[in-house]
Amino acid sequence: MKKIIITLAAMMLTIGIVNASNPTTLSEKIYESIKYPEFAFQNKIEGVVLVSFQINNDGIINVDLANASNEDLKNYVVTKLKNMVLPVSQRENSRYNMKFVFKLL
Repeated sequence: MKKIIITLAAMMLTIGIVNASNPTTLSEKIYESIKYPEFAFQNKIEGVVLVSFQINNDGIINVDLANASNEDLKNYVVTKLKNMVLPVSQRENSRYNMKFVFKLL
């Protein structure tokens, strides 16, 4: 059986002043919510999704830009991010860039 590996190799990068109190916790929270989608596994879809977003004062993620090698993976990541609400301690008003790598081995 093939192992599924989703490499969520990402760095939390802020544009402008860095004010993230705990970017590791923030990225972990986001990565916990985005798993390898079932449709991609069944159809053996792999790809990379790059996303730029902001987190507003209500903890809602506003996706500014998304680019991907596969449109379905991009839509999956963007939808998951838009449906997230982060806890009060993780609300920031900065811009973040994250990279999601979906790879089957």
